[in-house]
Amino acid sequence: MEVSRSGFYAWRYREPDERRKALQQEVRDIHDQKRGSYGSRRMAKELQRRGHSVGRYQARSLMQDADATCRQRRRWRHTTDSEHGLPVAPNLLKRQFTVPEPNQAWVADNHRHLDPGGLAEHGFRASMSRKGNCWDNAVMERFFGFLKSEWLDGQRYWTCQAARRDVVAYIEMEYNSCRLHSTLDYHAPREVGQVAAAA
Repeated sequence: MEVSRSGFYAWRYREPDERRKALQQEVRDIHDQKRGSYGSRRMAKELQRRGHSVGRYQARSLMQDADATCRQRRRWRHTTDSEHGLPVAPNLLKRQFTVPEPNQAWVADNHRHLDPGGLAEHGFRASMSRKGNCWDNAVMERFFGFLKSEWLDGQRYWTCQAARRDVVAYIEMEYNSCRLHSTLDYHAPREVGQVAAAA
């Protein structure tokens, strides 16, 4: 057989059409579930979690073939109103967003509701960003950026209740439970919390 070595290996390692079509369909499914928010890196990680040996560049190629383009984030606009007469806490956190273990610093928690004065009663200290400095509150700003760009952008709600339900669905069913966070080595917060609780 007069076949070049490179041609033989190209044939041997070429993906069967059936497997590639199945991967493209899975990419479309993920793309729809995540409302078009996953780029090639997260897409590859999600496919790996589902048992497929797929790298970032292969995921990019699959996304192109599946017409599953990642939605681009909109540019940030200043919307915070710092001109108010409400109490202001000092900036105790000072951008120290990396903590050694859970429950050392909270940004927000939908499950924990404290009455006025409850922070001091439970031994918590409030920390607020400096006026006009969004980087002091980067974690919360980033969350709202993800919420808007990954979930709410392009959605229409006919009632406040429908919008509220969709925001809760993002927080509980997506952001905390399924979304792969790069700062957590592409694991979901709930997974990391379960591992920490078991240790």
